[in-house]
Amino acid sequence: MFQQYIKSKSYECSAAYLPQPELTQFIQYFEAQQYSNQTIKRYWYAIIHFNEWMLSRNFNAIDANLINKNEFIQHRMDESSANGLTLTNNNTYSAALAH
Repeated sequence: MFQQYIKSKSYECSAAYLPQPELTQFIQYFEAQQYSNQTIKRYWYAIIHFNEWMLSRNFNAIDANLINKNEFIQHRMDESSANGLTLTNNNTYSAALAH
C-alpha cells in the first residue's frame, strides 16, 4: 500500500519506525475521502519528517502531543528561515499532524 506513495529508500526506512496498522488507517482515510495521490504523498512525507524529528529527540511519534506537533512546525519554519527558504508547506504539516 505504501509503495505508491514512497519512492525513496530513505523514506521507506524511516517509515519502518512507524506503526504499520496506524499508517494503513491514515492512508485509507485519505483514499476514502478521495484526496489526490499528491496530497496523500505530501501528508505521508510530513508524518515521516515528524517521526524522524521525534526520534532525534528520543521520543516516539505515537506518544506525540499537541505541544510536540507545534514545536515541530515551529522547527520547520525556523529551519526554512535560517536557510533563506520560504516554507510553503506549513499548512501541509499542520493538516497531516492534525489527523
